[in-house]
Amino acid sequence: MSEATATLGVPTGNVRSERPFWKESLAPYARPHLGHSTADILTSVVPYLALSAGMYFLARARGKRFFAKGWAAKLLPPASIRELERVYRKHGMVGIFVSRFLPGLRAAVTPFGGVVGMPAARALVPAAVASAIWYAFLVAVGASLGRNWAAAQQLLGSTNRILGIVGLVAAVVVGLWIWRRRRAA
Repeated sequence: MSEATATLGVPTGNVRSERPFWKESLAPYARPHLGHSTADILTSVVPYLALSAGMYFLARARGKRFFAKGWAAKLLPPASIRELERVYRKHGMVGIFVSRFLPGLRAAVTPFGGVVGMPAARALVPAAVASAIWYAFLVAVGASLGRNWAAAQQLLGSTNRILGIVGLVAAVVVGLWIWRRRRAA
């Protein structure tokens, strides 16, 4: 132990804070008799739902005024808001449910539901159900990954080698193509 470490009272040795975080977070799942629990899913879903509901109510209260003037009106002009209203009327709860599984749309679904004035239950209930399914899936995948960590590491190592080789071959092919085009010109 260095003199500076002893003076500052910094713990040394094998303490929990010095272990990689992922080993601690995956440890419960590394034992086959333990799986994911309702608490794991709830600790993922509840914060998301709180944030999503907050954004919905903020957008419901101020969204139309926000997009009515200035730079925001250029970002989302009145014609676009009318189109959003039409899409939300047409697809409603099913559209919100399905879009919760689409990357890039997940975060915008409930706030824009608020902007177009969709009732809270019609916007938040399908988002909550879809989120519960999504986060249950993620927790189950994480639990499975934790139980099969050695196999996952081996697969990832093999995949990285294959992708590295493919990337190198692609770079050589592109380089040769560029070289030939410049030489021909």
